[in-house]
Amino acid sequence: MRKERTNLELRTIKRNDGQLEWLPRNPRQWTQTDIDNTARSIAEDEDFLEDRPLLVVPNGDEYIVFAGNLRREGAKKQKMKTVPAVVYHPETDEDRLTVKRRAMKDNGSFGAWDYDALANEWDDLPLQDWGVPAWEEEKDPAEKKDLSDQIDYEYKLEITCENEAEQEKMYNELKERGFECRILTL
Repeated sequence: MRKERTNLELRTIKRNDGQLEWLPRNPRQWTQTDIDNTARSIAEDEDFLEDRPLLVVPNGDEYIVFAGNLRREGAKKQKMKTVPAVVYHPETDEDRLTVKRRAMKDNGSFGAWDYDALANEWDDLPLQDWGVPAWEEEKDPAEKKDLSDQIDYEYKLEITCENEAEQEKMYNELKERGFECRILTL
């Protein structure tokens, strides 16, 4: 897939709201505090945005962000005119799958925080301002409630297919049998 690194006018870059048929809307949600923290982070270290540019795909005369929607909002709050971006030009189903995979990986949270290390080795830094979640004190086990009787169970089946054709065939077979289905490409 062809891609190019460039600077784009921020006004031409749109948030991913599902405008492209093949690219679902951004599933992440954020708060105004998240946007403010990101904007502050960009102001503190604008060069870092060069290292973590927005990843976009063209849509007519505009671009849709598939990785970096929150960075876009932070740059917008900072009233930046241009931002660094990598423009992807997907032409095949495999290219579009790559874009979707990278969107999820960019938004994913891999690993778990070592809160002991954060508290003892990184405590001189404004970690919450940088997007590191605050930890909570461990509650007394006697205070924990058993909520298991409030769980609504759902029974789901995940099937791994060899290719898109097999996925479509399996989907159609299950729909014909009356199952509620949705297609996931990961």
